[in-house]
Amino acid sequence: MKYDYSDDFRKQFKKQDVRVRHGFETAIKIFETNPNDGRLDNHELTHDELAGFKSIDILKYKKQYVAIFTEETLGGETTAVFVAIGEKDELYRQKDNDEE
Repeated sequence: MKYDYSDDFRKQFKKQDVRVRHGFETAIKIFETNPNDGRLDNHELTHDELAGFKSIDILKYKKQYVAIFTEETLGGETTAVFVAIGEKDELYRQKDNDEE
């Protein structure tokens, strides 16, 4: 599957620990070949403000790290656009606070 990164994702990625960045690089290679590979736990998010987005697991190191993306159809081809990366609970909590 084709993929791209939002500007926010790129900024967040640069701030991540080297283990998290390496975990994502490994996960994106798997994603490119088979986005539904069981190791990624690719699933739709149902949390209110995240509904319509999807998430893949990228690393379990003390905490669980994920990458959040949305799928866009461009020229008849689906592209995954990654919009956030980080510790799972922190990303979900941040979205809750953004809504207040």
